[in-house]
Amino acid sequence: MAGVELTEFPQGLANQLGISLFAGQILASTIFLALLLIPTLFVSKKFNVSSIATYVMAILGLSCCVAFGWLGYWFLVMVVMMIALMFSGQMRNWLSGS
Repeated sequence: MAGVELTEFPQGLANQLGISLFAGQILASTIFLALLLIPTLFVSKKFNVSSIATYVMAILGLSCCVAFGWLGYWFLVMVVMMIALMFSGQMRNWLSGS
């Protein structure tokens, strides 16, 4: 029985689809995050829980993708900064133009 090497999953995905390694890493991370976040969204909607649980799971999932080597640490930093800006209201004001 052969083991699964998680760090090589994006490379295999990129080879099978004929895309670049960076695109394979983004696609693998998107699949992983979708599998992690969709159940979290359903549970939070059903039990009327705050969206903070979804943010926590998203950061956890991105951290796992960084630990697997699928994403660079800069990607996690950018997402955390965007979430912080959204909570502070600066991003919302910038997007609305006011």
